[in-house]
Amino acid sequence: MNPLRAFLVVLASSTALLAGCVLSDAENPFGEGDLDVPLETAGIGGEVPPCGTNGFSPPCFWAAGSQTGLRDLAKAKLATTATGLLPLAPTIAAGCREVIRNAVECALSPRQSVRDPVTGETYTGHWSLATGWYSNPLDLNGQKWVTACMVQRLNVLGEHVDVLLEGAHSRITENATYDPLYPFEESSVFGNLFNSTIPPTESMPAFHAYICSEDDLNGQCPIGPTPWLDHRICDDVPSACGLIYIGSCSSTCIKNGAYWSCPVPGGFVYNPETVRVQLEDPTACY
Repeated sequence: MNPLRAFLVVLASSTALLAGCVLSDAENPFGEGDLDVPLETAGIGGEVPPCGTNGFSPPCFWAAGSQTGLRDLAKAKLATTATGLLPLAPTIAAGCREVIRNAVECALSPRQSVRDPVTGETYTGHWSLATGWYSNPLDLNGQKWVTACMVQRLNVLGEHVDVLLEGAHSRITENATYDPLYPFEESSVFGNLFNSTIPPTESMPAFHAYICSEDDLNGQCPIGPTPWLDHRICDDVPSACGLIYIGSCSSTCIKNGAYWSCPVPGGFVYNPETVRVQLEDPTACY
């Protein structure tokens, strides 16, 4: 087995055994009546926001049909009926409907669910970064937060690794309880897939996602963090991945509280809608 694959399989298995962000009954501030979904299904893998998992497929995410479908979904409300039926989004392949799940989990709250008319599956929100999308088109700020969240949840191996997502958004700001449980800061991402004007094709990126490496990853990978980041987010996507590495976060970006505001290469506008991913254990270099 490839050493990197072996490492991530072990990581995925071991993190599932740890407490992570799972609250005990005594710590849980909600009762069953406070949520529209049962408590045992309100979190991803039993996790509570801002914790969750990654594991979504880069090829499905970067596919032209997926990018077209996500842009179309952003133009209207997600719930087209009182029962939460999603728009059809026909350009998203049946085998890649996970991209809708990823978007819903990033955007909506655990109290909001929608149903896929193609698969019949119900997708429940998690991170609450753009809850208004349930009943209105996705606004500009929501587009940026959801994009960054979705990119940070990509994992080429498909392993569902526990992660902590943080940023300067009220729903994912630094948490004194959870932060020490996920001490390894990997990277921060920003971008906007929803308002890109690049025609989606399989031969070029439909949009650009910008990523900077956190100091923990820089120290872990002295020969450079880009091979690992490219592998996790882009591998198996020969030409359609739009990831652009902008350098070390601490040298390229400016502080935005505990997080970063970052520019595109050669740009002068600093983007505060950055999402940082933190892990329980150091990642492997690639």
